[in-house]
Amino acid sequence: MKLRTKILLSSGLPVLLVLVLAAAFLIWDLYQSRVAAAQEELRSAVEFAALRIDAVNQHASDVAKSMAIAQEHGMFGDRKRSIDFARGVLEHTPEITGAYFGWEPGADGESPDNNGVNPRALGADGRFLPYWFRNIDDASAIELTPLVDMESSYYYRGLANVAQGRPEGDGVALPGGISTLYQESRADPNDLRMITEPYVYEGKFIVEQTSPIIINGRFMGVAGVDRALNDIDNFLRELRSFDTAEFLLVSKRGRIIAATMNPDLRATLIEDSPYANQLRFVYLDERLNSSFTAEDPVSGDNRYFVGTQISTGDWRLLLTVTEEEIMAPVIETSLQALVLVVLGIIGAALIAFVFLNRITARIELAATAAARVAAGDLMQVVQSTTADESGNMVRAIGDMVTALNSLIGRVKGSSVQLVSAATDIAAAAHKQKEISTDFGASTSEIAASTNEITATSRELLQTMTQISEASARTSSIASEGRTDLSRMEATMQQLAAATTSISEKLGVISERANHIGSVVTTITKVADQTNLLSLNAAIEAEKAGEYGLGFSVVAREIRRLADQTAIATLDIERIVGDMQSSVSSGVMEMDRFDEQVRQGVTESTRLSGQLSVIIENVEALRPRFEFAQQSMQSQVVGAGQINSAMLQLREIALVSGESSEGLHAASAQLLSAVDSLKVAMARFQTSDH
Repeated sequence: MKLRTKILLSSGLPVLLVLVLAAAFLIWDLYQSRVAAAQEELRSAVEFAALRIDAVNQHASDVAKSMAIAQEHGMFGDRKRSIDFARGVLEHTPEITGAYFGWEPGADGESPDNNGVNPRALGADGRFLPYWFRNIDDASAIELTPLVDMESSYYYRGLANVAQGRPEGDGVALPGGISTLYQESRADPNDLRMITEPYVYEGKFIVEQTSPIIINGRFMGVAGVDRALNDIDNFLRELRSFDTAEFLLVSKRGRIIAATMNPDLRATLIEDSPYANQLRFVYLDERLNSSFTAEDPVSGDNRYFVGTQISTGDWRLLLTVTEEEIMAPVIETSLQALVLVVLGIIGAALIAFVFLNRITARIELAATAAARVAAGDLMQVVQSTTADESGNMVRAIGDMVTALNSLIGRVKGSSVQLVSAATDIAAAAHKQKEISTDFGASTSEIAASTNEITATSRELLQTMTQISEASARTSSIASEGRTDLSRMEATMQQLAAATTSISEKLGVISERANHIGSVVTTITKVADQTNLLSLNAAIEAEKAGEYGLGFSVVAREIRRLADQTAIATLDIERIVGDMQSSVSSGVMEMDRFDEQVRQGVTESTRLSGQLSVIIENVEALRPRFEFAQQSMQSQVVGAGQINSAMLQLREIALVSGESSEGLHAASAQLLSAVDSLKVAMARFQTSDH
């Protein structure tokens, strides 16, 4: 297989494959981006249409709200003025087809002022129900009639239910009903506005937008406007940005308001329409604001569907466009990109083929020159004028031929010098062998000496290790003794404090005993005086004769009590004296014990200080022992390293001797190689020969 074919297969095919894959990825990415752009354009189109419809809904709701505000701020109760105001609203708002007020029965009193009030603004019972509307045949003609179906319609009864906190549909009877998909929870109780379901009234397809009249927190009626929806299909068609675009507009309660593909679907319930499956996704917010594809149930085309919400009225708008229209520009762009990629790959392959031919031609020239060099022809001239890598290779081969020509000539001249150098090397190798033998003997003797030094160092290291461990144990024991002595010192100090406290309390007891003695003395004196008084009383009783007998008995009893008191006081005095003697002895003993305790504390403090000095000295010796141990360890390691070095040196000496023998053998081989070199050089043809 030629080099050109190998390069094409090994390099061209992978590059081609990478280009094809890159092109496919780019085309796929372009396809996806175009599809995303088309879907975004669909979303923008439906959002734009929804904004336009929402603006119209909002304007009509604002008109109804303004009418209700006017009623709440002074107009309510003035029937004639209210009729004129509703007509003025209809005249100045061309986009609405009706304007009206509807009051609760008797809301403005039992006897309202109907002076100047058009009877067509009143119901059969006199209820105020003015409804101004445009004539279907002549839009400039405005007519007046009373409101109807108030108690069964959303525009009045439904709004009254919401304003009064009842279910929205309570009492409402809408012809055709509402969708079974509608949930009452979708009604916002704080949004006191009503947009009714679409229906046909006097030949017009309309919706009603009403706002409640609330006065002092009480529902008094409604103010509202009608909007005709006859032209809403044309309005939606004008908003189409795609040729096959169609719109479906659905009310809050699931009735179709507009269907541009089939106007007959107006007022149809979602579940009764052929587009029930597509509308269900949007109505139930399952795929709101996101596009999806499905088959059109009527035409059978594959179509894109995208829906959105219209906030004013809670309507849903569904836009559908055929998949063919969406994908046509995408496919066209992708095909254009594919054609450009294919043309680019073909052009790149042609350019690569031309350049590859040029490169392989120069490579063939270089191969021919190399073959002639291999055959021994060094007299050829190889040249190239190109400046790329292949030209450089050809020129390099030419330079190589020139250099080989010069080299072979010098090698032939150097072979003689090699013979002389090999002889000198053989002599030097023999001398080196003798020196290596003597050096090996010396290193053996040095190695034996280092072994003895290493053994002695190890024994000394073991001794220092034992001394260091003994020092550590001594320091630990001394530290424990200092700790125990410190605890004993603290205990002695507590004991001294306790003896001092006991001495103080014994002193207090002695003082109290002295006080008791003084009290006993006083009692003795009182008893003596009482005895004297009783004696005087007895004498006086004798003097009184029989009249003093009772007094005499009392005097005897007093004397007897005085005697007993004197005897008791003598016993107390004796007991107190004994107690004072015992307390005094206890105080003296406690004083002697306290002095002994203080001497013990002083002695323990002195011993603790001496022991601390001993511990400090032991701990100071410990780092020195450790340092000596580390030094001996280092000495052992150093001796071991010296021993290892001498062993290595001895091995080096042996290796050196062996190398000398090898060098001698190599010199002999060199001489043989020089002879062989002479024979090889003879086959080359150089410019010198």
